[in-house]
Amino acid sequence: MILIPNLQTQIDTAQIQTTEEINIIKFDFITSSGIYKTNAGDCRYRFNPEKMGMKVNTVSGYNAALHNAIDMIGAECVQNRLDFCFDSMIPYSDTYKQNRLLLLLVAHKYGFTNLMNTDDPFKLDKKSIKVQDTKDSNWTYQFEYYNKRIQSPKSGIESRLELRINKLALSDVPEDLKPETYLSEIIGMLQTVVDVRDSTFTEFVREQNKYLLAKWHEEVIEKQMYKQPLSKFLTKYADCFYTSLQITDFIKRIGNKNYNDTSKDMRKKIKFTLFSKKQMSEYVSEITRSAASFLSE
Repeated sequence: MILIPNLQTQIDTAQIQTTEEINIIKFDFITSSGIYKTNAGDCRYRFNPEKMGMKVNTVSGYNAALHNAIDMIGAECVQNRLDFCFDSMIPYSDTYKQNRLLLLLVAHKYGFTNLMNTDDPFKLDKKSIKVQDTKDSNWTYQFEYYNKRIQSPKSGIESRLELRINKLALSDVPEDLKPETYLSEIIGMLQTVVDVRDSTFTEFVREQNKYLLAKWHEEVIEKQMYKQPLSKFLTKYADCFYTSLQITDFIKRIGNKNYNDTSKDMRKKIKFTLFSKKQMSEYVSEITRSAASFLSE
């Protein structure tokens, strides 16, 4: 079952580049994190548009805030990173798995190599899942779903999907990002992986089962870790099973000849959260709607 939140979109932060150093003490909209110099001597700063005291939940409002900030700084600036956020009032854990699937589909389709999942080892809370196209700082795309209530308890926001685009040329030649252009580009990536004509969903689920089978061989065949191996294994890795067909295929591939009935029985015993491509498409449609609302005003 999928949950469709009523998402609210805005640009959470941006990165601006200037040829002159900025006295950040004078401007509270320039955050202290992420400040550094390029090889060419240009300076990059993190810009927080909400600190401008203007409504920035529309692209026109954001652009006005940016232009006011640049006027106050008094130096020529360009944007070369934009962080688009999609805020939800649904608790993080309730939509964790659908966001996990969406980000992993994008990573699978576009060959992202840096996939990260973070938990609180003391409180045992899930905190975030992030996918990035490279393993170093020269990434172009970084998509993250995180527990906003933990990250910022006073925000009133439960969870956030953040889609970041970073156009930092290796030559240090800055590119001024246009929110309209790059938000549309990112949304297009999400739409592709749930398109009825695209094979990413099927390919990803099949690939996920390959890794699950390797874990089965390690934990069940070699180490004999469980007294009731199938139910214990499926419960442990429930977040890695996304469709009923995937569960049936896994049970078949471990050698269970009565795989259809066993799959039905396991789905009754274990609380799986499962999705269809159509349901994931409906979720992406809400992301698209929210992005379009941000851009249209």
